[in-house]
Amino acid sequence: MNRGIFATLSSAYFETGENVFYYVSYSHWIFKPFLFILAIGFNIILIPVAIVFWSLKIFDIFGKLVNSIRRTILNIMEDLSNNISNSFFSFILNPIIIVFLSPFFILSLLIPKLSSDVVVEQVSDIGDGAGAFRRLNEISSNGVEEIFVYLRYSNILVKPFIFMIALFLSFILICLGYLFILFLPLDWISKLVESIRQFIVDFVNNKNYYIKYNINSFLFTPILLVALAPIFILAILIPKFSSSISDID
Repeated sequence: MNRGIFATLSSAYFETGENVFYYVSYSHWIFKPFLFILAIGFNIILIPVAIVFWSLKIFDIFGKLVNSIRRTILNIMEDLSNNISNSFFSFILNPIIIVFLSPFFILSLLIPKLSSDVVVEQVSDIGDGAGAFRRLNEISSNGVEEIFVYLRYSNILVKPFIFMIALFLSFILICLGYLFILFLPLDWISKLVESIRQFIVDFVNNKNYYIKYNINSFLFTPILLVALAPIFILAILIPKFSSSISDID
């Protein structure tokens, strides 16, 4: 399970405090006393910042809860869409249930996510992942296709009756799909917010790594990270009103 961004940053700031002592331990003995005093000073300012990030882990927990709600509703809608052509009752009821569930899913998407799971290797949903509203549009389109698959294989005697129902249900799903298109800008904004959050984590981890091996990083990185912490928090707390497919798969 991926860690939330606040938990990750809290650990990163604690690790920064450890890394300055790591640098001191491998420094020349002549400089050790001075560097040790600096390391203590850095930790005095780093630890409170790490604790602040740790206290904000509540947003990580809330974000995972929101994702769980979205994932559950979306999975139900996808299953309904994929199974429309399975039986007459699925043909009739599944599109209606999809329409019924759509407002609940939209409401869950409009709950602002003030945290994100951190993807260590790569940010899978920036640029290449479909947003939640685009995915909902695809569910509607797939539902229309499944409706006409059922019509194609229905008994010829009842085809006129099935055709009228298919027109009505497909019209509803098409309208629903166009409604989801109107929300696509929220997908794009959410991807931008996500890219900012992941950039912050990558930036902190990258700066953190070089503290152990470089005197300039040892001297300046702890101060830089502490100075940027309020900006990081404000940037992370920009609300995210949609989900990527990596969030809800």
